[in-house]
Amino acid sequence: MDSSLSDLVHDYQLTTRYEGAYTIHYHRDPDAPPSAPHRQERWKKVRTLGHGGQGDVILQTCTDGGRSFANRAVKRIWLESENSKRYYRRELESIVKFSHEKYAQYFVKSLGWYATSNKLYIAMEYFPDGDLYAYIRDHRRLTDDECSHITSQLLSGVAVMHEAGFAHRDVKPQNILVSKIPQDLAPNSWWVKLADFGISKKLGAETTGTTLAPGTPLYMAPELLQYNSQSILAENYFKADIWAIGITAFFILTKSVPFRSQLAILHYTGNLEDLATILVSFQVTENAQNFVAEILKRQPWDRPDAERVKQHTWIRHWLPEIPTPAALSRQPSISSCRSSVQDSTGVTTEISTLASQTVSQRWTGNFHDLDILPKTRDQVQNMYNITSRVGEMEIPIAETQWITEKQNHRPASMGNLIRNPQNPGIWRDVNILQKLRGWGGQKAT
Repeated sequence: MDSSLSDLVHDYQLTTRYEGAYTIHYHRDPDAPPSAPHRQERWKKVRTLGHGGQGDVILQTCTDGGRSFANRAVKRIWLESENSKRYYRRELESIVKFSHEKYAQYFVKSLGWYATSNKLYIAMEYFPDGDLYAYIRDHRRLTDDECSHITSQLLSGVAVMHEAGFAHRDVKPQNILVSKIPQDLAPNSWWVKLADFGISKKLGAETTGTTLAPGTPLYMAPELLQYNSQSILAENYFKADIWAIGITAFFILTKSVPFRSQLAILHYTGNLEDLATILVSFQVTENAQNFVAEILKRQPWDRPDAERVKQHTWIRHWLPEIPTPAALSRQPSISSCRSSVQDSTGVTTEISTLASQTVSQRWTGNFHDLDILPKTRDQVQNMYNITSRVGEMEIPIAETQWITEKQNHRPASMGNLIRNPQNPGIWRDVNILQKLRGWGGQKAT
């Protein structure tokens, strides 16, 4: 076996033998003792799903011993040269990396791999609905809303790859597999996954020795067509992925690509008037047109990165908000004192009691005193006549500021900021941990 493969890649290798038309894998049962016999899975070819430059993809069904999957797609790669061996090492590294459970939302999962002397087999989860290109070709053109939904998922996957240091380098509808198609009662329930890591690359890794930049020509960024692969800056592969997402979005919206030839891409100056005319003819919204224009910039340094593209108004409403560490740190036993630098009416105290809380008490106060933070302990004890002769009262434990528009107390954004009471429009939350044994007087009214 190839000694250059990582231990993690080796762990994904399936113990395999062949018996006539059957491929048989041996698995250790994690729920059985080591002395238990290996479980056998028997797989048989059903048909060929497609062909590619390096091999083909076949559909196999499990006839005996299966656990999780009744069918699987198997990518078969011919290993005829040293270059093809580099190719498969790179693909295995990427597939294993992004087959981790935490990436299952974004990428086609590998079910393991096996090899003969001249072929590599990569088993993957099977998608009966096929790839996005075939679906759009054989069905209706998707709506603007559906396109933004799909593009948001594609962007999320590419952003994950980029964060891990990988560039996909062949983003296109043929490499986007359809996991779920919307039904009448849920028109926006698309779910797609990114596939085919054959030419993906961890930036900084060795090159393949070829002078041709990888990718599918009509989805390739101008800089990839203009230079050979050894002249392309590593970070430009990230921006080339962004370009390919723009071409893919254009295809979803119109069922066609914006450039008909590589020469047209090379001659592209960044003027989107002709492309905008096409989009308008398909009644594409102005927001979608703006999205395409933003990422189909001629120069790679003018294109936003994946995280920035995700914030575009055409995309971001599909993406879930991730709680901030400050928000996650707030526990049910924590009370909150809120102070407003805009409040000039003096101290106003609002006491609220949680009926379900019989042991401890909570309160919320609005404080005008801007100096409360350095001496919060004394302020709160005096304000609520709290004594500390019994037990301890630990305050404060955290602070959060809310940015608001002037004269508007609805937060526009939130973040952990440095204390700066001179700035109008900042509300400060001080989290207090209150122990019942520290109460020795009456609550303020």
